[in-house]
Amino acid sequence: MNWPVSKRPSVLSVFWSFFIVGGSAYGGPAMMPAMRQRMVDKKGWLTNQEFGLGLGLCQSLPGGTLMQLAAYTGMRLAGLNGAVGAYCGFSLPAFHPGDRPGHALRPGRPDFFWLVSR
Repeated sequence: MNWPVSKRPSVLSVFWSFFIVGGSAYGGPAMMPAMRQRMVDKKGWLTNQEFGLGLGLCQSLPGGTLMQLAAYTGMRLAGLNGAVGAYCGFSLPAFHPGDRPGHALRPGRPDFFWLVSR
């Protein structure tokens, strides 16, 4: 999808979207539906075909498919800065997994990632 410059999502909004997906899913291929739902259905940033083509490309490369798919999507949306923003947003929640169980199990206090994904 070729976005006019005025309609392109900001790098911050790309970062935040991938931060939510990275923080609300639990890893591996199980995260793919959450990413697809947010990027295709909720945001409308990619079509089903573009998502499928990006997924196929990323599966053909060595490494983490969904990390690469985040960078691919960010690149399509906002260029190199978007790729870096999406990649960092998607991976950042993994660096602090210790907070998630504590917030989720604490009575009367919902999980932070549950709150921001609503």
